[in-house]
Amino acid sequence: VLLSLPWQLRNIHIGGSKYVNQLVMKNPYRPEEGTLAIGDWFERIFNNIYRYAASEIPSTFYPVLQIEYYEDPEPVHLLLGIPIILLCLIGLRAQKKFQQLLVSYLIASFGILWLWPDIWFGPRFMLPLYPILLFLALNGIKQIITTYTPLKNFSPYWFLLLILFIIPPVKGLNQFAKNSYLPEYERYFEAAKWVKKNTPKTAIVTTRKPDLFFLFAERPCINYPYDTNYTSFLDTLSARGVTHIVMEQLGYSSGIRYLYPAIVANQEKIRTVYQTPEPEAYVFAFDNTYGYRGEWRIDGDVNTSQKPVIGVKEGEGTYIFTDGSRYEGSWRSDARNGFGVMYYPDGSRFEGQWKNNRMEGPGKLFDSSGNLVKEGIWSDDELLP
Repeated sequence: VLLSLPWQLRNIHIGGSKYVNQLVMKNPYRPEEGTLAIGDWFERIFNNIYRYAASEIPSTFYPVLQIEYYEDPEPVHLLLGIPIILLCLIGLRAQKKFQQLLVSYLIASFGILWLWPDIWFGPRFMLPLYPILLFLALNGIKQIITTYTPLKNFSPYWFLLLILFIIPPVKGLNQFAKNSYLPEYERYFEAAKWVKKNTPKTAIVTTRKPDLFFLFAERPCINYPYDTNYTSFLDTLSARGVTHIVMEQLGYSSGIRYLYPAIVANQEKIRTVYQTPEPEAYVFAFDNTYGYRGEWRIDGDVNTSQKPVIGVKEGEGTYIFTDGSRYEGSWRSDARNGFGVMYYPDGSRFEGQWKNNRMEGPGKLFDSSGNLVKEGIWSDDELLP
């Protein structure tokens, strides 16, 4: 407890642990779905126990086994996972030395993994446990041999023969490591190299895989917020000091769900500064000073749509133009519609009705001193006689 105290104080200082906050979400990649109810916890634990027995544990012990993690676990793989679990339990029961420590470590580790969001999967989470589980499984085999066969003096050194089965997968991994990157990652790293060469060291980049991008860009990198509200999405980027945004084609749904719609709907704030050849990766310069801030209408369900859902300006909002002009008022279908006030750089302003970004209907024009200059019915930006 005392050893963990500095880490807990650190989490309090930064507003809580990211992983603890994500742990209680139904899906950390879709925070709008909310947090888990009591029944959801039991469902998650069951799903994780079943998947670890049918997928993670077999794939960890049998490197040649190909597991499709984006599909439901194959029940037949339980025939591989359950014997391993039983061997580990036999080996743990026979291991008197440090037994209590091993039990505590395994309970704590698997307890976390079973509570883990089931969207997080793969044998990488087993890496801290694999050496211990391998030792326990081999110890279990040894106990079975010495207990139920005449080989009472069985030497564990015979297990070294297992190295012969490990060599081919290791060679395969070595060859895989020498292969070229996939084209999507080649372009992603190409964009990172461009950022390194063409941006100041004070630049801050938001992208889906910030750790990878940093290796080539050598610039501070953070993930973007998973937020469908454009205003709070962009405000979060501003608060974090983001200067550049990277959009890639690595296949993560969060880019289509959150990042791409925000870019398309706010092109005044986000402009392209670099684009790679196909499959394209984009680098955008981000400036939240200009453009629109206000209400939006989003047609479609971002939770079910397989395509990007782009919002349109609808309701009350403010738009700041690059020349210093500012419009405050009503919007409809991505255009100034209804009553609104346009403030011009010279201090003058127009108050009145708009239609499709044009002055249309009753309106008043004031000079920089607030004196009424023109009043009447306007059409296509002109005062009717």
